[in-house]
Amino acid sequence: MVSEKSLRFMLSHPEEQFVELKRSVSSSVDREIVAFANSGGGHIIVGVDSDILLKRAYEGVGEGVNEGVKLRLSKELIEIHARESITRRDIEKLFNVSTATTERDIAMLKDVNLIRFEGPPKTGKYVLTEKGKKMIEEAK
Repeated sequence: MVSEKSLRFMLSHPEEQFVELKRSVSSSVDREIVAFANSGGGHIIVGVDSDILLKRAYEGVGEGVNEGVKLRLSKELIEIHARESITRRDIEKLFNVSTATTERDIAMLKDVNLIRFEGPPKTGKYVLTEKGKKMIEEAK
């Protein structure tokens, strides 16, 4: 049995080496089970459409941003949702981006009211706003 925290983490990293998201069970699931068995294991999560999950987050980012940035911002939102909060440094490490890039990403997400900062300046974290939570929840 997978814990809720582990499931949230897996959903925030869709379609990676050890996680496969499936809208429903199909005949192709046999091949994926064998592939996971041959490669050291993994998880197949049924009932989740990774395309919809990323698309909803992606749409919430807004226009005027190039496609690569939109995709990264969408993944950052999903990560914040999975963790419930995140620091600037966490974003830098997880997405392998500079401080300047992280600060631009944070500013864009704040500008469209998807995240906000909570806590003291040195130890606070970024969390989803109600708008951000609603957007991610609708994608599930």
